[in-house]
Amino acid sequence: MKRLFLAVIALSLPIIAQEKPTFTQAKMKQATVYFTGAALTHTASANIPKGTSELVIKNVANTLSEETIRVLAPSNVTVLSAQFTNQYMEEYDAERYAPSLKRVQDSLTLLDNQLKKCRNERHSKEKTVSFLDGNNALQGQQDGLILSDIPKVMDYYTAKRIELLNSIDEIKAKEEKLSAAITKLNAKLDTNLSKQEHLSNGKIILQLMSPVAQKADFQVSYISTQATWYPFYELRGEKLTEPIHLLYKGQIAQNTGVDWKGVKLALSSGNPNKSNQFPILKTWFVQLGHPRDFSNARMELRSNAAPLADLSRKKIAKDEVVHMEESTMAHYTALSENQLNISFDIDTPYDILSNGKVHSISLQELQLKAIYKYYTAPRVDKEVYLVAAIEDYSKYNLLPGEANIVFEGLYVGKTYIDPN
Repeated sequence: MKRLFLAVIALSLPIIAQEKPTFTQAKMKQATVYFTGAALTHTASANIPKGTSELVIKNVANTLSEETIRVLAPSNVTVLSAQFTNQYMEEYDAERYAPSLKRVQDSLTLLDNQLKKCRNERHSKEKTVSFLDGNNALQGQQDGLILSDIPKVMDYYTAKRIELLNSIDEIKAKEEKLSAAITKLNAKLDTNLSKQEHLSNGKIILQLMSPVAQKADFQVSYISTQATWYPFYELRGEKLTEPIHLLYKGQIAQNTGVDWKGVKLALSSGNPNKSNQFPILKTWFVQLGHPRDFSNARMELRSNAAPLADLSRKKIAKDEVVHMEESTMAHYTALSENQLNISFDIDTPYDILSNGKVHSISLQELQLKAIYKYYTAPRVDKEVYLVAAIEDYSKYNLLPGEANIVFEGLYVGKTYIDPN
């Protein structure tokens, strides 16, 4: 029976045992920011074992579209699956900090325990000294003491008190050393934690298969909605005979949970979340007749027209209403707006923290040839406006946005540029 039991245990071990996941941290490489979202690209390296394994890539965006995850791996590494999670997972908690940080935390626990013991010992000896100083027991028994015993009792109390006070001083010195060591370790722990740059909760979990154990480099990209940008302009005019100086800016903000540091940026007017299925126009049925309220017309048809005519007219009216709802002008306006896709590639690396604050980036400086004229409409407004007309504005790739106006060195207000 003993042999059989051991055999069962031995057979069950390979089934229960599982390889621990491999952990690595993603490094931000590039960000393409859209009006409503951003395509982020990270790099990561890890030592992966032979066979199938699990790789957890930490510090990606807190929220992302899982279906947009793309993974580039070495040619001999097969990516079996890619999943995203931002939930706490107990099996990954042990890897939250590096081994060096765990050693610091273990040392802190040990020193804290020693400090508590020292304080307990010191408090006990201080209580004993207080008891000796009170000397209540001796005073209550003085009548029973022989005169020759008093010096011995006094010597005992004096020696004992000195011994206790010296011991308390030593304990205090030891407490100071322990406190200093704890302070130093806490500072080291805070420094190491700050180097992790506020790691996000986002993790991409890859199931891999490799023919050999190797160090592999990966590139991971995905789309997150927690970023945006919008254009902003500054228009400067000095004289009516000179061109307008236009400063083209981009206002960027992101709250992905990952700090962008030294990242190559690109700004695009496209919409990554928009469906690219082209529309199909359906037939509209037009009926000639006098405009009238539909409900009244239906009642009149029922009372005056033949049953067959009534049915056919109601069918046409129903079809007309349905097709009008499916082919609204708002739909085509949105589609037309997204047909223009302008992208600005910025060569200078930028730092944009994940705090939702707006960062202003200069994109272009243009000289716009303008024709000035005065405009007024006294019936509506008694003011007179100086208007600058820009020819061939489409060649400047302007996007809708607000603009500050500075004329002859003075700020005179805002306007809105709408190239559409």
